[in-house]
Amino acid sequence: RERRQALVTVTHNGPGVEPAARDRMFQPFFTTKAKGTGLGLALVQKIIVIHNGRIAPVHALRGGLRMDVVLPLAETATAAVKQL
Repeated sequence: RERRQALVTVTHNGPGVEPAARDRMFQPFFTTKAKGTGLGLALVQKIIVIHNGRIAPVHALRGGLRMDVVLPLAETATAAVKQL
C-alpha cells in the first residue's frame, strides 16, 4: 500500500522455460512452439508497460514458471485499499 502498487502473480506447474528462452520471451515473434506467432507475451508486456507497470518471469523452485506483474494503483484505488 505504501508504494501504491498492486502485485499480481500468475503461476503454472508445467515444465518451465529454459533460461535462454526466458531472456527472449518478450521479444516479438519469438516462440518455442511449432505453431504460433510469438506475439502473445510481447503484447502482454507492452500493455503492462503502457500502464506504467512491469512483468518479470521468476523460475519456480519446483518447476513451472511464475510471472510477477506490478501495476501502479490509481488514486481512487489507493483510497479504497486504505479503507479495507
